[in-house]
Amino acid sequence: MDVAAFVGFAASGPLDHPVLVEDVARFQAIFGQDLPIAWDKERGETVHAYLAPAVRAFFRNGGRRCWVVRVAGRGASYNRFLIPGLLRLVPSGPEQTTPRGHLPPFAPAYARARSEGSWSDPLLISASLSAEPLTLLGRTTMPARTGLRLASSAEPARGDLLRVRFETTAYTLLLPVEQVEKEEEGWWVHEISPQWLRSGVSPEPPPEVTSPEDEWTLTLLWMGDDAGLDTRLLTATVKQKDTSTLELETELPLTAAPGPGALLCTQDEERLWFIVRNVRPKKEGLTVTGEWVELMPSAPSPDELLSLRGGMCERLTFGLWVRRGAESPTRLEGLGFWSRHPRYWGALPTDLAWIQRAAQEGPSLAYTEPELHDELRRSASEPRFPLAGSRDEDDSFYFPLAMAALPEPYLGRVQTSEHALVRDGLERLRDIPFVDEAMLGGPLAMLAQAHFIQYQSPQPRALKGIHSLLSKEEVTLVAVPDAVHRPWNDNLEKKAPRAAPPALAPPAPAPDNVQGDFQDCVHPEVPLAGHLSASPSSPVLGESFELSWSTPKGKQEPVLYTLEEATREDFENALVLHQGPAERMTLFAQKTGTYHYRVRASRGGLLGPWSQTLDVSIGDRPGYTLSSAEHYGGHQEHLVTLHHALMTMCAARGDLLAVLSLPEHFREDEAIGHAELLRRYSPFQGASSPLRPGVNILSHGALYHPWLLVSEVEAPGAPRRMPPDGAACGVLARRANERGAWVTPANEPWRDVVALSPRLERQRWPELLDAQVNSLVQEPRGFVSLTASTLTEEPDLVPIHVRRTLALLRRAALRLGTTYVFENNTPVLHRSVQRGFEQLLSRLLTQGAFAGATREDSFQVVIPSGPDTGSGQGRFLVELRVALSSPLTFLNIRLVQHEDRSLFTQES
Repeated sequence: MDVAAFVGFAASGPLDHPVLVEDVARFQAIFGQDLPIAWDKERGETVHAYLAPAVRAFFRNGGRRCWVVRVAGRGASYNRFLIPGLLRLVPSGPEQTTPRGHLPPFAPAYARARSEGSWSDPLLISASLSAEPLTLLGRTTMPARTGLRLASSAEPARGDLLRVRFETTAYTLLLPVEQVEKEEEGWWVHEISPQWLRSGVSPEPPPEVTSPEDEWTLTLLWMGDDAGLDTRLLTATVKQKDTSTLELETELPLTAAPGPGALLCTQDEERLWFIVRNVRPKKEGLTVTGEWVELMPSAPSPDELLSLRGGMCERLTFGLWVRRGAESPTRLEGLGFWSRHPRYWGALPTDLAWIQRAAQEGPSLAYTEPELHDELRRSASEPRFPLAGSRDEDDSFYFPLAMAALPEPYLGRVQTSEHALVRDGLERLRDIPFVDEAMLGGPLAMLAQAHFIQYQSPQPRALKGIHSLLSKEEVTLVAVPDAVHRPWNDNLEKKAPRAAPPALAPPAPAPDNVQGDFQDCVHPEVPLAGHLSASPSSPVLGESFELSWSTPKGKQEPVLYTLEEATREDFENALVLHQGPAERMTLFAQKTGTYHYRVRASRGGLLGPWSQTLDVSIGDRPGYTLSSAEHYGGHQEHLVTLHHALMTMCAARGDLLAVLSLPEHFREDEAIGHAELLRRYSPFQGASSPLRPGVNILSHGALYHPWLLVSEVEAPGAPRRMPPDGAACGVLARRANERGAWVTPANEPWRDVVALSPRLERQRWPELLDAQVNSLVQEPRGFVSLTASTLTEEPDLVPIHVRRTLALLRRAALRLGTTYVFENNTPVLHRSVQRGFEQLLSRLLTQGAFAGATREDSFQVVIPSGPDTGSGQGRFLVELRVALSSPLTFLNIRLVQHEDRSLFTQES
């Protein structure tokens, strides 16, 4: 009776899937640190999700075991990371085309974060190639098969990737091992589709280029997505630097340049790939340095094969390196390139697949041999590796195009314009599915409806939200701490429309020098560029902004402008963004940071001075702001609906208690009003109820208020505000462990609480007591709950310990009753059942669960007889009648002293 469940918002972890947690360290390893959500302007602080504080409060107050369910909206998405130097062979199929031309049958390789959300934004990843030398005894190449004879102390395995490099040529053979045959001298391995590479090649210049020193323009395909759908064309000037390194010069600004590790390819059939190694800014644009590699669609010709002397064979694996900022990296070595390899990198599990695999539930992973990768999953589990493999459902094959032996460079996530809260799936509070919509008002009873959805429907699926806990039989307490948030709003929604930029006025003429004979030293013919401005002045990521400058007046000769951009204040790395007569330029904010701009004019061969520097700061999209307490009224109906759905689920199970809390700003009147709304709420009007007749929903809910200010050892600093449901579950669990679920949890000190928010007025405590709101107050021995009441109006079911004791009896009866399921309905069975339940209830009596002093006064086990019991249809009934103990709610003792100094007491 001490196991709780919490449903709410977390930074990471699987969505809509219960995860067992037995300490704070395991919670943080799976679900991460506290998730920031919105800015509270009233208090000047960031509001975080309450799931993590609730779990910490549960363990701090005596809890030992709980289940955690992370929920989010549909917008929750994985971050994706480009793996440097790794290429994927796209499966053959219908030819893929885009408006920009044909795509090659290869694509860059991307890993994804192990779970959805923005928690992985700071991660940087890299890869390193490892090679184990093997002795090459011989080789043969046939039209449909390539084979090698090897000598090795370790047996080559199916799924290995072998690399053969030849001494006198630039050819490299990459051969994935499909089959291994034992021979006297070693091993014979072969595969039907090897890949040939040739390094140091260069793109063919057009026919008009006759000299190696000549330059020519080349259009490259910049593939930014592993599905080949997000592509861009890059036009660059090619310069040969040496035998294997080329330079590309392009006019792209530094903010839009391909970073180190990016892959560019030609659009022709040669399949030439350019690996970006370095990017340097120049005044006229960028210089991109890298290497060319040719992917050959088939083996070299017979004449070329005869020239392939020697050959060095290696078995290849690679490692993934992940670091957060300047922290030491985490690495996973020995990864394979093919889905048939035991440590295939694509089999790295997401959080959901990892939890399902550990619990042996849900659909198996989409590989032909799921058990093949179990060792890899175990090595990536403790501690959890931050990355997961791709979503491939085919026989995928990756190979290293130009992967280095050292983990350089480190690359960040693929940038998107979506705000972090959108990628967390928490853009709007109302859109977050705390419940499974299919479980509300269904035609079947709730448990039958849950069984149908999961196992019998045409498309079986797992339940979502709070209803995913229906199958966790050990859970007895349920809380949804994040349900009490005030809604938050995107700051962009409240911005006034931007006004058009003001008309640019010519610069004011300099005043005459009246202090002496010296005049302005600037030649009167030199043009001056006017004031440089940006609109908007502080753009955000994913937004365009316009730079504009004034026009010098004077002669009618054309004026040309030069606009420069730099990330350094001294303009050492300046790039020329614009040269021409235009007086404005529109830019796109692709990366955050501060950029410096300056402009100057030229006319008739005369250059004017640089304008004053303009600094433009590009920030992330504005965050979200918490709505004020005055605007909460429209959201209360949503909270009432959720609380009622939670109590309905608890009543359908019969042995669950919903621990409810209220928004922090609720005072006495709002708390009393919310309790009354829950009693009057009727969601089943005009529809069949998913519960059995006579079930009291309100007896399965307990409402706690106000909030707590807690000093946390796990999160040092100022005391944290949090709803009371996490600590309440911990107190209930501690009381069940130490004394039993039949003992009331009222007047039990709550740990590490330093204050309450808001502090309830003492004179209104009786009103809260009548409304059955469990009020928290400060007493000399600490912060305690005055009462422990459910929300029902039935007097016998009001105390929490009564509902919890009935739940205990129900669970015990179900466990004991299964031993009699297949027995014959005879008097022998009747006596056996009665004796078994009497022994059970006697143990509870000795521990103080019942009010009577003797067995006859405390409980009865009745086995009805007669035709109306349904014995003719195979039904067997047992009635358990108990008298539960009930503590006094208040005992008022008044001491009265008279004038004669006599003393007596009055009790009420």
